[in-house]
Amino acid sequence: MFLKLKSDVKIEDRRGHISGVVDGLRALLAGGVQATLDPRRGDCYDLEDGARAYYIYVSPVTGGVVLLAAWPKEANAASLVPLPAFGEPLLSSLALV
Repeated sequence: MFLKLKSDVKIEDRRGHISGVVDGLRALLAGGVQATLDPRRGDCYDLEDGARAYYIYVSPVTGGVVLLAAWPKEANAASLVPLPAFGEPLLSSLALV
């Protein structure tokens, strides 16, 4: 589903995310974003931009948004650093500067 809200929509942040997270969500909603309705919780949606994922509740009564969670999207597999094999010391694989 495509979700687009007014740029002046009230966004309630109950977890105290940094302002950049709330600003990013506001911009995303104002521009319109593909959102996935949570089938287990009415009026809750998953959405994401290039770097961050959000989980929100949109009030069907007021149209206000509650930011329930936000997290960085996972890095692609090519950018991940492999962990040492089981039994190898973790610190021996790190370079100290």
